[in-house]
Amino acid sequence: MEILKGLLSKDKIKDLVEGLGYEFVGIEFTVESGRNIMRVYIDSLGGILISDCEEVSKRIDLLLDEHDEKIPKKFFLEVSSPGIERPLFEVKDYVRYKGNRVKVRLRSALQGHKNFKAVIEDVEGDRIFFKVEEEVLCVPISFVSKCNLISDELEKFSSKGKNIKDDRKGRKK
Repeated sequence: MEILKGLLSKDKIKDLVEGLGYEFVGIEFTVESGRNIMRVYIDSLGGILISDCEEVSKRIDLLLDEHDEKIPKKFFLEVSSPGIERPLFEVKDYVRYKGNRVKVRLRSALQGHKNFKAVIEDVEGDRIFFKVEEEVLCVPISFVSKCNLISDELEKFSSKGKNIKDDRKGRKK
């Protein structure tokens, strides 16, 4: 995946996406179930349709074809909307969503916190201030492995279903 990151810089992908009229949200390289994945998130004011994802995917494929012989591993390209639990990638994202609830995973524990839910309290330079319960945690953005918005509606829905009893079987779902 490192070679892929080198061949396709974030700036190249961003220029391509924005040139097509979409907002470039971010890019992540990950391995899921043994599959190498390059995931590109796009958005627009009216939302994203499958046809938008297809258009961007085809254009990225053309860019990849130019470097086909240099890409040693098989990987999967996914183009997606950021969805209701939008991932945050850059400082500007944290500024934009200041005051919102987020789910955070750090690269390593900081003051006893590694995976937590918080509110984005403030942003100063490259430091994000997360309010975790009653304390404020100052985290350099480079320490953040993953951060996603928390949808209040999704959280309400998931917490309602936790204690629902299924009367047909006499056990909790």
